[in-house]
Amino acid sequence: MKELLRDLLQRLGIPEKLITDPAYERIIQLKQEIARMQLQNFLQDDLHKWTWWLNLAVAIIPLAVWWFVVDRKRILEIALFGMFMLLMSTILDVAGHAANLWDYPDKLLPFLPVLPIDYIVIPFTFMLLYQRFRPWLSFTIASVVTSAVFSFIMEPIVSWLNLATYLNWKFVYSFPIYIAMAALSRWLVDRLLARQIKSRKNIFIKKNKE
Repeated sequence: MKELLRDLLQRLGIPEKLITDPAYERIIQLKQEIARMQLQNFLQDDLHKWTWWLNLAVAIIPLAVWWFVVDRKRILEIALFGMFMLLMSTILDVAGHAANLWDYPDKLLPFLPVLPIDYIVIPFTFMLLYQRFRPWLSFTIASVVTSAVFSFIMEPIVSWLNLATYLNWKFVYSFPIYIAMAALSRWLVDRLLARQIKSRKNIFIKKNKE
């Protein structure tokens, strides 16, 4: 079947590979080599460091703490806020890593260049803030203070522990980003909740008319 398809493509003058750029082929080769080196480095180095256990603890403990302190009556609302925070954190983290703004020397998993603090600690901390501070003003003040702690205390510690290497990034850049992530996540949740309430009112009115 494969030979027949190849013969048909040749007769039609269509190349077997639509992407024939030699540079792209070289990129694929380099990616394969990097993946092999990352696995080797993980097995021979990362897995034997105490920082691997620290990453594992950071990935598990906040989840357990959050589960015990979360407001069960608002769990879906709070989880939605956390999902928005996680989504934005993921997009920014992947983009920054691809742009060589930062890197993670000691990884929890070999092929996932992620830092548990970014994916666990930050979203779950802001989820607790969202739960505790319901008015916008108090939530904003708490977000600013927390963002300052993350930017000017946590990130330098992470760098000192060699959990992250900031190549073309300064800690101060993170400060407004954390604030914006929290504010945007809250705004999105508020809009969705308002839309839900409006929809329920319309359904109630419609039923009463019937």
